[in-house]
Order: sequence, then structure tokens, then C-alpha cells
Amino acid sequence: MRRSPFSLAALPAQGAALALLGLAFAGPAPAQERHVRLFAAEAGLSAPGVRSLAQDAAGFLWIGTVGGLYRYDGIEMRRWAPDVLTPPVREFAAAPTGEVIVVQDEGDGAVFTLTEGGAAPVAGPEGTPLTRARSAAFDARGQLWVARADTLLRRDRRGAWRAFAPAAWRGARVRLVRAAPEGGFYLVAGPVVWRLMPGAPLQRMGEVDRAVDLLPQPGGRVLALTFGGEVWELTDGPDRLRFSGLAAGAPGRGIALAQRGSTLWVSIDHYLVALPSGQPPEITGTEHGLVGGGPLLVDHEGSLWMGSFGGLYQLPEPETALWTERTGLPSNHTRFLARTGDSLWVTTWQGAGYLRMGAGRWQFHTPPWHTVSRMHVGRDGTLRMGSSWGFLAIRGGRVRRVHPTRTGLLAFDEGPAGTLLLGTGLGLFRVEVDRMTPIPGLPFPEAEPWVDAVRVGRADTLWVAHDETICRAPVEAALTGRTAWMCDTIPGIAHVTAFAEMPGGTLWAATNRLGVLVRRAGRWVPLPGNRALPSGFVQGLVPSPRGGVWIVGVGMALRVTEDPAAPEGWRVHERLTGWHGLPAVDAADLLEDPDGTLWLTTPHGLVRVPPAARDALPRPPRVALVDVRVDGHPVARRAALALPHDRNRLELHFAALSFRDPGRLRYQVRLGPGRPWAEASQPTFRWVDLSPGTYRAEVRASLDGVRWSPQPATFAFRVEPPWYQRGWALLGFALAGAAALYAGYRARLAYLLGLERQRTRIATDLHDQVGSGLGSISILSGVLAGDALAEPDRRQVAHQIAATAEDLGGALSDIIWALDPRTPTLQALAERLVEHGRRLFADDVTAFTADLPETWPPEPLALPLRRAVLLVGLEALHNAARHARARHVTLRLRPDRRAWLLAVRDDGAGLPTEVRAGGRGLEGMRRRAAEIGGEIAWGTPRGGGTEVVLRFPLRPLRRPRRFLGARRDPHG
Repeated sequence: MRRSPFSLAALPAQGAALALLGLAFAGPAPAQERHVRLFAAEAGLSAPGVRSLAQDAAGFLWIGTVGGLYRYDGIEMRRWAPDVLTPPVREFAAAPTGEVIVVQDEGDGAVFTLTEGGAAPVAGPEGTPLTRARSAAFDARGQLWVARADTLLRRDRRGAWRAFAPAAWRGARVRLVRAAPEGGFYLVAGPVVWRLMPGAPLQRMGEVDRAVDLLPQPGGRVLALTFGGEVWELTDGPDRLRFSGLAAGAPGRGIALAQRGSTLWVSIDHYLVALPSGQPPEITGTEHGLVGGGPLLVDHEGSLWMGSFGGLYQLPEPETALWTERTGLPSNHTRFLARTGDSLWVTTWQGAGYLRMGAGRWQFHTPPWHTVSRMHVGRDGTLRMGSSWGFLAIRGGRVRRVHPTRTGLLAFDEGPAGTLLLGTGLGLFRVEVDRMTPIPGLPFPEAEPWVDAVRVGRADTLWVAHDETICRAPVEAALTGRTAWMCDTIPGIAHVTAFAEMPGGTLWAATNRLGVLVRRAGRWVPLPGNRALPSGFVQGLVPSPRGGVWIVGVGMALRVTEDPAAPEGWRVHERLTGWHGLPAVDAADLLEDPDGTLWLTTPHGLVRVPPAARDALPRPPRVALVDVRVDGHPVARRAALALPHDRNRLELHFAALSFRDPGRLRYQVRLGPGRPWAEASQPTFRWVDLSPGTYRAEVRASLDGVRWSPQPATFAFRVEPPWYQRGWALLGFALAGAAALYAGYRARLAYLLGLERQRTRIATDLHDQVGSGLGSISILSGVLAGDALAEPDRRQVAHQIAATAEDLGGALSDIIWALDPRTPTLQALAERLVEHGRRLFADDVTAFTADLPETWPPEPLALPLRRAVLLVGLEALHNAARHARARHVTLRLRPDRRAWLLAVRDDGAGLPTEVRAGGRGLEGMRRRAAEIGGEIAWGTPRGGGTEVVLRFPLRPLRRPRRFLGARRDPHG
């Protein structure tokens, strides 16, 4: 049992005896732990029991379990090809080109290649699906090697197969094949390990008993793991045993090997063994939270993965170590750190202890006293702390009680001439050699005189803090108690946890509520960078040998340097996260060794971050598209997706293939090159009701917010326009518009032509009916003005002038009535004809009657129709009055199917010969009837006389039609 190096000669005898008894039983604790994440059923791995692992060139993780094959993208465990692949998967082979080969464990050892969304059998040399495979690997040139019974098959990049069966291993079963880093491969045939390099003969490397895994090394070496848990190094020279599970106290069945940096990892069925170069093995087992061992994988970011029957384990940073209660600490909730020589002291809420390297590993020891105090190591190497035995000073292996007060150390600093100032729960003390003297005159309550923080500034100013009060005074005056303190109260800070002086001379103060304050222009003000901190609970400001200070607290551990020109007031140089193997970023204290090793106290234990892990900066992750959904339904990831305009709710799921610290991932998205990037915290994006057009969604990711994926993931799609915005529709609309414009033009032209014809008709009517009458009046007036006429003749000429003038007035009245818009109906037209007939037959010689219907159509008559019917009717009445010499004339108007009939009938002598010969009046009536789409006919009714019949529609035809008389014209 290891004894403590400390003696207690300066303590009382009873106390020393008790201390020696306690130290005698203080021995080494188990080895350190590592931060481990477990992926099981709650993470989507519904069938734990991992049998194989691989990572493809894109970055996806492939997990073969007893329940099937899964692909993990950092967000979702997706079951892969369950209808094709029969679980479990024996082995994966991932090619640099992205191809992933699966070798089945059960059945006939079938080989499949993983496809987009499924799996397909690999065609063998015979063209049939390849079976009876035991192992597979891709070499550096992308060629596939498959171990099959006693034969080795090679498929080149063109898909051609070739078989190898050297006589050297004829009859032995080929069980393993692994690619060599410099080209070629290693294989196990029977008990012998062989090496085959391009252009070189087959080389026998050595013989091992039941090899279960091979790990090629640079320089022509190969490591072989046996079923019995032994690791052998095979070279051109003698074989060397690197590890024996039985000898190391970890007996079991060997499963897998993995190399990460200079550390070799060995998986045994109940243990995970780390073999650091030149150091003894570190064994992690069930007592550290691992349930069994299984396949190993070091991913692209350096995380170590191990499968087991309990699920999938991830060690984000295996080199980072963790000490907890399981490894000997009094409590997981660690508080303060201090180093003396080769010992690292750590305080927890349940006591303190120290770590010391022994037998190649860190071992934890527990002293006999109890303390939760902060600790201070002076320039001479003396460690001071408050404890249950009072204030202790430890130096050179000797423990001295320098003050009987049982109170904790809260703060410390060294003043001029090596004077040590200690802030305690009983006030401020001055330490000289091993004597502690209280400093009087502090402006704090006597009942609660504790000092939370103390600092001696460059200007020989002493700063002390108590609760929300920060006071200052000259150092020499403060040490003698002869000074007036100047104090500031900062509400809301709870209390100050530490002071730190920057190289520029400014003073910083860490608070327990408001982050970090800076002293400027005589005032304490918060630094702008506090807004970016996870919380305002800053536990300490620790100077770093690399420059700047570490800001540690709840949710933070970052190294910064002061930069007044920066928006935050500081510049961040390092930020510790889960990437570095921390179980949680929640540090109470930090210690940095000269070699760059970091020690942190957290609520989860004591964490050691080696320089290699600290300097492993995260690279920008690669982003991949994993799912496309339209209106909530998955669709195939086509090269260009076309969405209808009325159903374009698109949902794209991306994944940043980074598994080491997924909590740091941030995303940016944009819909096309040249557009601004939009920030996002999740890789799922939805677009609804996009306007028609072509889009290209681009997504990139970052782990630090500064460096982003060099090649964003892209997805092109387009939103189709509605039918009325498509090319053919626009062309049709253009043609229709052109046709409408042309039709409008034609209609306008027709209207103008019709208007011109109407004007011509009116002018013609005026000329024919009014002009000739006026000419007759003019002639008769000239005759009347002469002296040659006798009085009887003069009166007769005067009567002719009066009759002609009356006729002219009637004709002009008829023309004006036909053009009057107030008389548009058929009934008004009939009344006009009746009125005219009554005037023509006003004497008692000829009787005039009208036969009209009781009801009339309400729709108005078009002007051409109204004029034509009126003139035809008037012409027929005038002909009856002038030529018929009838005793009776009848005007009849009645409907006839979809048209109307206008008839003028008389019982006179019929049409005279001169009217039949000339025919101008009849021809005009025919023309007017044809213009309105009507038909006109003349006949001789029974009993003699003449009957004129006009059949016309209420709506005239757009184009005049040829007149086809219903009856034969009796007058030719």
C-alpha cells in the first residue's frame, strides 16, 4: 500500500498519530475515466448489439447490429435496406470513392453494395451474386479484395475479377484481409499472416493463434489481435508481444484494434484497453460505465467509437481523462486546484486529495484532514489551505499548522517584499514565514468579515471585495490599518470571485452574476463580451502561460486577451467544449501546466485535457442532404425537383457530418448563389408558397462560427408557374390579344364604314326625297312668277307647290323619326306606319285599316332595321295611294316563327305598267330587305289588287344576304 510522503512533526502528538493512521490507509485509486456517450434504443438504435462499424467517404456512420443495418448522420439513426439485408453484418469495407460494401455474417456470406436508399448484390466473377465471403477491404487504388474460402478475389476499378490462390496457403482458410497504408494488403490464411504488395512477391509475416483482427502500420509492420486477447507486432524481424489481456488483469476474447495518434486501442469482450506509446496499459471496464467490448472505429474527426451488446459508445476525445468518485475522488463536484512539485491537489465539496504519477499512471491519494478550501502555492512552493485542523502549510513533505482558525481560504495574492495576503471567512490575513496576522480596519461587517477576492495592483493599490462591495487602499497603509478605504457598491453582482490585471494595466473583476467587469475612468463597467457568455456566473480569471486569461464559470472555459478595439472588449483564442472531451462545460477552476496540459474542476469530476487534444482544432464539417419532403411526404432526391405552383411546401433535411461536439454546430442557408446567408440552429428548412422560378438551396455548417464548410450541400428545384403564366399560355394570350385588337380594329372599321354608309343613306334620302321636291318647287315657283299663266293655271301651280312642300315635310319627318333613338321599338314603328297611312287615306274614297298584335316584343330595334322596315312600309303605302285606286287598303303586322311579317294589301288595279317597266321603287325595296336579312314579295290576292309582304328578323344579320323571295314577283 502506497504511503503519503507527508510527515506531521509540527502537529500535536494526538493529531499526528491520527494523521499517520489516516495516511497509512490512503492508497492509490483506480485509473482515470474518459467522457463517454452511449447511443442505444433511446437514440434510435432500436436493436443494440453492435457487430460492425464503418464510416464512408462522405462521413456517414454505418452500424451493423444484430437487428439490422443503420446509418447515423448525427441526427437520426436510419434503418437501412431491411428488406434486402439479413442481420447481422459481419464486416464493412468503405472505398475512398464513397462505395460501401457489406459482408453478411449469417447464411451464405453474401456481399452487397449500399445504394441510395437500399442495397444491391455484388456480382461476382461468374456474373452471379457474390457469396461465401469472409472478409473484404478496399486498397489504396480503390480495388476491392474479398476473402472467400481458400481464394482471394480482386475486383479492379473497371469491375473485372481475378482470383488468387497461391500454393503457399493452399488448403488454409482465408479469414481476414486488410488494406496496407502504403498500398497492397495483409491477410490471414490459417494461422499465418501474409503480406502482398504491388510488384512484390508474397511475404510471410508470421504466425499467430486464431487472429481476429489485423491493423497494418507504417513501415511494413502489422499488429495482430488474437482470440485470446493478445496483441502481436509482426515485422521482418522477431515478433513482439505488445499486450496480453491475461497478464494485464483483463482476460477475455479479443475483438478489434484501432489506432488513434500514438495510442493503440484494443477491444476485449469486457474491456477497452488503451496502449499509449511507451506507457503501461489503461483499462476501462464495466466499473467505468462500459458494458462489454466490440468493434472499434476512429472517425474522420478523431473520435473513438466502440460497439457492444449494450449499444454504441463514443469517446469524443479519448486522450482527455476524467477522475470521479469511481476513481477515488471524495466527490464528483470538484472545486479548486493547486500544484506542488509532481502532485496536483484538488478540492471537492466532500474533501480534498492529490494526484501523483506512479507506475506510469496518475493515482489519487486522500489526506487525513477535511477541507473544501481554495489553495495557494507560494513562490517557495509552500501549499496553504484552510482545513478542519486549521490553516495548514505543506512544504517538502512536511505539514505545519500555522493558524488554529478553522475557516476556508477564499482568496490570495502576494504583496510587496513577498508578503502573502489571504482572504478568509474571518477577514484579511498577512502571512510572514508561517505566521498569520489579521489586518485590521477593513470596511466590512464585523459579523461577516469574509474577503471574497484580493489583489495587489501595479500602483501599489490593494483591492479587496466583499459581497457587492469593492474597496481599494494603498498597500502599505492598508497593511498597518491606518487608511481610509474607498469603496464602490455594484448592485446585482452577488460577489466578486477573482481579480486579474491585464498587460495594459486595466483591472478585471469576475462576478457571480454579471460576468466580467473592467475598471475604466474610475468606474466598474461590464465588458461587452459578457453578452456572448453562456451565463453571468464567472468563477475565476486564471492567467495563461500562452497569454491572456482563462475565463471559467458556468458554461464557459475560454482564453481571451484584452482588445479594447474589439466589439467584445476581448479576443477569444481558445474555447474548451465537448470537442475536447469535457463531459460538460462548467468549470470552477483551471490550472495550466507549462507543457500545455489543462486541468479543470467541474461538477462531473476532475478533467485533464492534454496538449494534443487542446490543439486539435475543429475543421469545418461536411454537410449532406438526407431527406426531401413535399407536403410532408418523402420524395426521391432527383437532380431537379419540379413543384406545382399550388403545392410547393418543401422541406429539406440536411446533416452536418460532425459527431464529436454536435452542440457547437451552426448552420447557414440561402436560396441561390449571390444571396445573403441566413443563420439557423437546426439543419431542417421549410419553404412554403414560393413564387415561380428556379432555386438552388445551399447549406453550410460551422463548429466555431468563423470557418464554414468549403463546399455547401446543394439541392436544385423549381416551382412551376400556373398554366396561365406558362409559355404556351402567354403565347396564346398574345395571339388572343392580337386577335382581339384586330377584331376591335375590324369592328371599329365596320362601325365607321357603317356610319359612313348611314351618312350616305341619309344624304341619298335627302337628295332623292327632299332635293327633287325642292327642285320641283323651284321650277313651279318660277312658272308661277311669270306673267304667261292664266289665273286658273296659276292657282293649279300654287296647289302643286303646296302639295310638293307637304310631301317634302313628310319625307323629312320620316327620315328624322328613323334616326331618333327615342323610338327604338317595333310597336313605335308600327304606330308610325299607321299614322302615315291614315294621312295618306284621309279622304272618303279609300278606307284604311290596320291589323296589329296585342303584345309587342320589348327589345329595341337596331337603326338599320328600323329605317329599312319603315321605308319599305312607306313605299308600299305610297304605291297603294298613288297607283292602286283602291277602295280599301290594309296594313298588317304579325309574328311569324322567329321573324315578323309586314304586309300592305289593296283591292285596286294592281301595279301600273310604267312602275313595272321602270322597277326602281321595287328594286329599292328588295335592296333594303336584303340589307336587314329579310325577304320581300309581291302578289295578287284573291279578288284582285296587290299585296306586298316583308318578312324580317328583329335582329338584322351582320352581313346582308342574297334575297330569295318567298313568292314569285308577278311583275317580273
